[in-house]
Amino acid sequence: LSLIQPRNARWASAIAYGVIVALVVLWSSRLAGMVAGAAGGVSALLLPRLFAHAHFSSPEVISASAILLALYVGAKTIERLDSPRLFWFMVALTCLASGIALLTKLTAVLVVPALMLA
Repeated sequence: LSLIQPRNARWASAIAYGVIVALVVLWSSRLAGMVAGAAGGVSALLLPRLFAHAHFSSPEVISASAILLALYVGAKTIERLDSPRLFWFMVALTCLASGIALLTKLTAVLVVPALMLA
């Protein structure tokens, strides 16, 4: 069996879909509690367009997960303003996550203004 088959492309979208749901649960539970985290996770899990794109192996899911990851790491960087050493490490991670998001879709350029407004 060859590893390059059309059905293997679905794994990447499924993993990216799981990353989106996990980030939504993690972020919303830290901001508003476990009930909000569970509700956000279920909402992201059952969102029809995202669910369909994940099952049809669409690149939109991969770019959405990369953009959400960049925003999450950027928000965590803003929280780390008290420790200079950790702050610069988080800035490097934010730049890396933003670069990955830019590699997946050019509209990720909007991540930088969103973080600057925060």
